[in-house]
Amino acid sequence: MNEYEKISASFKRCDESGAFSDTFYEIFISKSDDVSLFFKDTDFGKQKKLLRATVKILVTKNPNEPKTKKILNDISRTHNRNGYNIAPKYYKLWLDSLCETLARHDPNFTDELEQTWRRLMQYSIDIIIAGYNT
Repeated sequence: MNEYEKISASFKRCDESGAFSDTFYEIFISKSDDVSLFFKDTDFGKQKKLLRATVKILVTKNPNEPKTKKILNDISRTHNRNGYNIAPKYYKLWLDSLCETLARHDPNFTDELEQTWRRLMQYSIDIIIAGYNT
């Protein structure tokens, strides 16, 4: 099983809990008052669907594939300083929140699996962050 298959299986186990998105936003929003403010007028029904869809793409598609890279560039444009203005420092909190959520909902979550998640997600995060100043 390759690394993407491992994190895809992990995400599937988490998603089956039915509480993945709720737990993620509970953790993420508690990380910082700034993060809480980002979501003050958010439709969380829609936001949770977007989170699940985005993570599903990131765990099943190589970020270097043209379609995936386009999605990441689109996220970069909407989240850059001219969009939602999500500064690069908040992506660490996002990734930490993701891993905490995975640890709660994936019964097979291990330190090794967490490192795989972090490494593969960081690559995608770096693509998003690269467009912050554009």
